[in-house]
Amino acid sequence: MTRISPRTVLRRTAGRLAVAGLLAAGPLAVGAPAHAADPVLTLGGPAETAVHPYPATGSPQAPALEITVHNPDPDPDGAGYEGEVTYTLDLAGIEGVAVLTPAGDAGSDCETDGPQAVCHDHGVYTGLSAVADFDVVAAEGSEEGATGTIEVTGSADGVTFTPFSTRVTVVPRADETGRRCGPR
Repeated sequence: MTRISPRTVLRRTAGRLAVAGLLAAGPLAVGAPAHAADPVLTLGGPAETAVHPYPATGSPQAPALEITVHNPDPDPDGAGYEGEVTYTLDLAGIEGVAVLTPAGDAGSDCETDGPQAVCHDHGVYTGLSAVADFDVVAAEGSEEGATGTIEVTGSADGVTFTPFSTRVTVVPRADETGRRCGPR
């Protein structure tokens, strides 16, 4: 039989309580999301979009930029997320480089106001879905090689969104033979 002093019992109990406290606080200490049980939806689109310099005459070409969202709901019969959703595109990174406007049939209800575009929608289907389509043109006065980034975030009650960013770059025009036009 081993003798245990009251002091040893107190030290062991204090040690066990300290370990339990660290284990309980561990996820908070390493930055775990506050709503770990929330579904995580991933925003996406092209990694980069090229635009041609703003033309001296005529209208600029407007390549399309499609923003998507992926809902990995594992339930094959799942309806996805059925609440109100807001998507925000931070356009400050493309100021002076390019201009983004909602396409004629943008998909969601989108408005551009200064350095951001905001889209409102209801629900996110299971799988990959389009959020909205935008037209992107080079800003007047932008130069070849100018580049900027659009940051896309989403928000909805009870949902976590993985943000997305896409780069917009002004590239030289090519003639019919595929050669660069303009100064080098």
